[in-house]
This record gives sequence, structure tokens and C-alpha cells, in this order.
Amino acid sequence: PYTDDGSNKGEIAIDTSKRTKPRTWLVHAGNDGAPSAVQAFAICGKAKTGAVKQVSATDSSTDDSNQTAKAKCPDGTHLVGGGFRVKPDEANGRGIPDVLVSRPAGDRAWLSHWLLVGEVMKKPGATSITSYAE
Repeated sequence: PYTDDGSNKGEIAIDTSKRTKPRTWLVHAGNDGAPSAVQAFAICGKAKTGAVKQVSATDSSTDDSNQTAKAKCPDGTHLVGGGFRVKPDEANGRGIPDVLVSRPAGDRAWLSHWLLVGEVMKKPGATSITSYAE
């Protein structure tokens, strides 16, 4: 858990988990602003006639301490995976990206949700979560 006094050290906070290129998956994390070693795993399949398309949706509202984004695949397609990215990332040392949900939301959508904690709450408009659907 996070406390404003900075007494909690050693947590790994993942702020990015998404496809960056057709054959590349990126996971980024930090440990109280310091870089952290993490492993990314990709599930790969043989290429078919159609290419995988990535769509995204972003929530940058500042109404409360929660932001949720739901990326929807186009009509006539289906979901094969998804991910998220939050801003600011953990490396800035202003707070812990507390991503609570990153999961499928039906056959054609990916849902991501995070709770804004720590210093990020003091900078309205500087936060966002983006969901990516593949």
C-alpha cells in the first residue's frame, strides 16, 4: 500500500503493458522512481490473411480518483488481446500507478481502470489511462 510519508519501498508498479510493433510487446515498470527489471511474455500465432489492428481509448477526466478506458474493436472483428498505458508513469516518482483492471470486456473490447494515488492527484489534467484492444 501507498503512504504519503514514503515509508513503503520496494513495490513494483507496472505503468505500461501494450503492443508497440506487430511482433513486440512492451512492459514498463518502476520501483519508487527507479528502473525495474520485469519480464514480458507474448502469445504468438501464425500469420493469417488479416493483420491485427490496434485501437485505443483514453480517459483523462479529473472528476474523481478513478479513470477507466474501454477500447472497442471495429464491427466485424474480434478481440485477440489488449493492454494499457498510464500517464504519468511510475518513473516520475510522483505516485504509484495503481492499475486495478486490464482485461477483456466482451468479444470486442478491452477495459483498463486505475486509481489515482499520491502526488498524481495534485496535478489535475496531467493523468490519463489508455486501453489498447488488438
